[in-house]
Amino acid sequence: MTAAQLALLGASLVAAIAYALASRRFAPANVLRVSLVTDTFLIALMAATLEREELIALGYFWPMAFAAFLLGPRDTIFFTAMGALATILVPALAGVESGALTVTAEVIVLGLVGVVLYLLSRSEQQAEETLALERSHDAVALRIAERTRSSLDVETIMLQTAEELGHACTAARALIWPAPPVPRAYEWPRPGVQPVDPDATHVPVGRVIGARVPVVVDEPKRGDAELQRYLREVGAMSLVGYPVAWQGQVVAVLGLYDDVPRNWERDAVPLLGQIASLVGAALAQAELFARQLETVEQMQELVQLREQFVANVSHELRTPLTSTIGFLRTLEREDLPVNEDDRRRFLRIARTEAERLGRLVEDLLEFARVGRGVPRLNLAPVAVGDVARQAAQRLTPENGREVAVDVADDVVAMADRDRLLQVVSNLLANALVHGAGQVTVRGFDDDQRVVLEVTDEGDGVSEERAAELFMPFARASEGVPGTGLGLAIARALAEAHGGSLTYRPAENGSPHAFVVTLPREPDVAHSA
Repeated sequence: MTAAQLALLGASLVAAIAYALASRRFAPANVLRVSLVTDTFLIALMAATLEREELIALGYFWPMAFAAFLLGPRDTIFFTAMGALATILVPALAGVESGALTVTAEVIVLGLVGVVLYLLSRSEQQAEETLALERSHDAVALRIAERTRSSLDVETIMLQTAEELGHACTAARALIWPAPPVPRAYEWPRPGVQPVDPDATHVPVGRVIGARVPVVVDEPKRGDAELQRYLREVGAMSLVGYPVAWQGQVVAVLGLYDDVPRNWERDAVPLLGQIASLVGAALAQAELFARQLETVEQMQELVQLREQFVANVSHELRTPLTSTIGFLRTLEREDLPVNEDDRRRFLRIARTEAERLGRLVEDLLEFARVGRGVPRLNLAPVAVGDVARQAAQRLTPENGREVAVDVADDVVAMADRDRLLQVVSNLLANALVHGAGQVTVRGFDDDQRVVLEVTDEGDGVSEERAAELFMPFARASEGVPGTGLGLAIARALAEAHGGSLTYRPAENGSPHAFVVTLPREPDVAHSA
């Protein structure tokens, strides 16, 4: 063995020891790269020392193979080029006679093997990247699923989902737009990125909801003119919008924006497809929970109203009944002398209280009938002024106040006379008890409708009380007689005619009023 060969063998041993020591301190991939470069030079020196032509290209295959399966496609190309260069230069530098055809063939073989190894390495790398991306997407989907199951707060769920999307897809912005009429979007912007204007018209959202398919723009030039203009407005270069469907309807849109071109089909669309159903279920769950809360609140309110109604009815029944029984018992007592004037006064009070009790019972029965459904109406042309005057004459003696009726004789509505009389009587009774000053009934025709207004000179109803005026058992003020059924019955009867009953507060010089509308023509009347 020559001195050169011994030196080459010693250098190989030293290199091996150096590799072993370096692998303890440096990253294995970097150590491998350095070792393969060194080994390529050693192989070239060995081929030159041995002056063996058949070994010139053979030794360069193993660095290429190591690079392909351990370092990746780029390193494979690098070591293939090194091997080809050594195959060309080493024979000339070593003085080995090698024909051009032989060198060319060896270089071609090296190149073909290098290309095959590059393709295999690239395929493996892409498979690993795809697998890693799928694992990352699965982890994100799992976290979002856990959050949707652990919370009923839709705002918290949507904001956390947007943040997860933004981080997972390394986007500049991630947004979730619930479908209209929800007024807001949930957005996560990357630190330093300006959020999207919430009041702006978002073109992708309308397109996704309308077409029910994703909208993907990888770079500005690939979108149409409208999308390119929109990207400039929001300061982005690429975007994706993905529909969230639930029970056949698009309930939201998932959106990702970035300030660089992106391959959204690879980076985001699979993940968006995974979590779309989760977001849809979360929105549906939140909506269902909100409805349940609303139902519970309504039930609680109904229970309170029912308790209040029972208390009011008990009080209102007890008061006239106690008074009537008390006066009758007084008249029955033989030990108490009662003159004729007192006897007539006691009987008059007892009769008045009994009539009051009868009206209360009739209100309760009428409310029960209305509550069971639309009452049967006998519709016919009715002069509204006559009904208003009849109601005023019936109530005025009891209250000691006059009611002014301002309704022309030609104001005629299609109505059930008895039911309309009940509506007007209830409104007048309400004005006489709760109002002040002059009570006035006005009526006129207004575009195929008859309008009837009952007003007084009082302050009207406060804004807080106005919202519950027509609720059963509610009263405009405390400490006054009545069960709060009159206005509820009046509205139900007005609506049964195909009309309405509303309260109009005082404004622009017009007094507050209860306003009844009724149909004029038979074809717009509602009959049962």
